[in-house]
Amino acid sequence: MLGNQILGIQNLLGPSKQMISRIMSSDDYEYDVFISYAVEDKSGIVTELVQKLEEAGVRVWYAFNQFVPGKSVHETIREGLKKSKYGVVILSPGYFAKEWPKKELHALWARESASERVIIPIWHQINEEQIKSIDPILADKYGIPSSLGIDTVVRRLIRTIHEERPPEPKGETLLTRKFVVRFLMVFIPGALSIFGYFFFLSDKPAAELIDTTISKRIETFQRKLMNEHQQELKRTKGIAVTPEEIIGHQERYDSLSVRYRNQYYFENGYTRIRSRKNVEPALKTDVELMGPENNYGFEYPNMYLIDKKPDSPRMGLKYIYINTQPVAYRVSNTESMTNSRYLIRVIYQNNLRYISVDLTYSERSQWMKRRQITFRGFLPEEIYEFKKKGHEWVFSGLN
Repeated sequence: MLGNQILGIQNLLGPSKQMISRIMSSDDYEYDVFISYAVEDKSGIVTELVQKLEEAGVRVWYAFNQFVPGKSVHETIREGLKKSKYGVVILSPGYFAKEWPKKELHALWARESASERVIIPIWHQINEEQIKSIDPILADKYGIPSSLGIDTVVRRLIRTIHEERPPEPKGETLLTRKFVVRFLMVFIPGALSIFGYFFFLSDKPAAELIDTTISKRIETFQRKLMNEHQQELKRTKGIAVTPEEIIGHQERYDSLSVRYRNQYYFENGYTRIRSRKNVEPALKTDVELMGPENNYGFEYPNMYLIDKKPDSPRMGLKYIYINTQPVAYRVSNTESMTNSRYLIRVIYQNNLRYISVDLTYSERSQWMKRRQITFRGFLPEEIYEFKKKGHEWVFSGLN
């Protein structure tokens, strides 16, 4: 009796991970689903959808987890399409506005047949009538509206994946079936030709490659920055402090009535800018308006102090502000310089990640006050350069 009740609850909630694993292993595909999407929908639905599918035991091919800067995007996507049983296509206004998702859709159409369903649409911020005005054949495939909620979308996807043959859409007639079959007989050869053409002769980097390159650069920079910071704290016995403690040290430094010298530096991993006259225009800000009293413009920073001369009239200390808010970015515009060179303008928010201030007053500074401020992070705007090598676009650095 109790066992039957438990089984009933499991059936209501959907298949367990073990059940999914058992069913999925019956085919020869490495992945259960290939996620085809526009990069604009990544934060709105894609990331959470992938996470919940993987938590349910579904094997997901997701571009963000597969792309590696410098590796062929064309080959990576071809492998993903080949190794995936189904294509989950997240249809949205952004999806139809992009060339790359449409290439993936063409490839998935080429695998469809009367006996094998491959494409599983999700309607995201778009309805059937809008899809019909763009692609009547695609609109004939019933989609899962994302407005139902992500959990409902995931349950329906899992149920659809497990069906040996999904139910026919309501109201479908024999005439519609014949029309679809005839259309596909004409459509598939053309689609394959277009698909091959764009895959091999694409004249600009894919949106997925651009997104992955930017995200990997941010992640790599942040990891390196924090590793170096932790090593410095360990080496110098630096400690976490409060804003009031840093302000106290700064006021002590400011009270010294002697000659002074200020030095400014900016580093982003590709270039080092020095002197106020160069750093200010690069950061598009007045650096003299930044200080401990306003946390150097950071909202919720972590603060640390390295005091090299705590019991001396001399000063030799360093305080550090670390930005805890995540980096946000958007691609402003793209520009093709030549057939083999492409520039991408990226605009950041929370671009500064680390600010250190060295305050010195000792024999080493010839009894002159010296303040050195180092900014580390990203410029407010950066130009990413991609170069084409053979049929592949690769990231070549910042312009």
